[in-house]
Amino acid sequence: MPIETTNANSAPHTRRRATLRRPSFRPAVTAPVQIVGFVPVYDSSLVDCREFIDDCCYTNPVFANESGGNAWENDKSSFLFGMPSAPHPAVPGSPNYSITFRLEKLVSAVWTVQTVLNNNNNGTFYNVGTITGFPAYIGYQIDWQKVLQNFDDGNYRLKVSATTYGVVKTLYSFPFCLHTYSCDNVHKTTRFEATINTKIGSIDDQTAMFDLTGINWYDSVRMKGFFGYEKSEYSEVNIEYDNGQVNKIRDEAIQKYQWKSGRLPKYIHDRFKAYGLMADTLKVSDFNRNNSDYDIKQKAVIRDGAYSPEYNINSRLSFVTVDFKEYQQNVIKELC
Repeated sequence: MPIETTNANSAPHTRRRATLRRPSFRPAVTAPVQIVGFVPVYDSSLVDCREFIDDCCYTNPVFANESGGNAWENDKSSFLFGMPSAPHPAVPGSPNYSITFRLEKLVSAVWTVQTVLNNNNNGTFYNVGTITGFPAYIGYQIDWQKVLQNFDDGNYRLKVSATTYGVVKTLYSFPFCLHTYSCDNVHKTTRFEATINTKIGSIDDQTAMFDLTGINWYDSVRMKGFFGYEKSEYSEVNIEYDNGQVNKIRDEAIQKYQWKSGRLPKYIHDRFKAYGLMADTLKVSDFNRNNSDYDIKQKAVIRDGAYSPEYNINSRLSFVTVDFKEYQQNVIKELC
């Protein structure tokens, strides 16, 4: 509302009118917010001078069988974003954002757009309003088998172009290296598949909570590593009588495993320990040719200990060893 002020240089009792201006509207969200996901996106306008050579050269390995193959031979990478759902108050009924997904490939050392990801030709497109109960969610699940069929192998990344209340942002995923599936190519790798169907906190923002209730959001990540080293521990319930006789009432063999990773960047560690090890379901497949267990294919597991990477002062890449046990313990003998 108008207010009155006195000009110190004017004659006594002479006043001029001034207008109090309201601050321009600026919503809290000025970019799409990535919801979970093993591979993050980053703001292209941000520059960090602390990069190491080995960090910038890390690419996320993905594989696909062009002619079909089993489910564990074809990797998928999922990206989900939350957008502001309220219209701009200054322009009733106006759209508050636009967002476009593009797939880029590294061609002659230049990132080159291959296609706009607005259909299911290279995966699954989750447009605004298509995820029941979450009208402000939008995402894309890249099917690397389709990408291989359409554009061949190579280095790829997701480009996200978004305009939110007039603020333009360009986001990029960390790069992927796509190869044709073969026993030689996938050697020394493990793949984890996670499904989240509840609420889960953000690993990047301690104030944020993501709601995925009822969505069964799927993502997978492949990493250098070895999953196996199976061993069994026993849990038993016995009754010992006065005469020294022992009757086994219940006996259970708990099958345990260990995963030893290759050198990984911290963003993979962070997201795997949260969105993988805390997922509602987690499945693992191992592709090491020297693994004595050839049956580790989409095996359901749960973590069985802490997550403690071994950091190296000369690199931001680090190893980790994690203990697991089978998701369903059914090697049980009962007296009754």
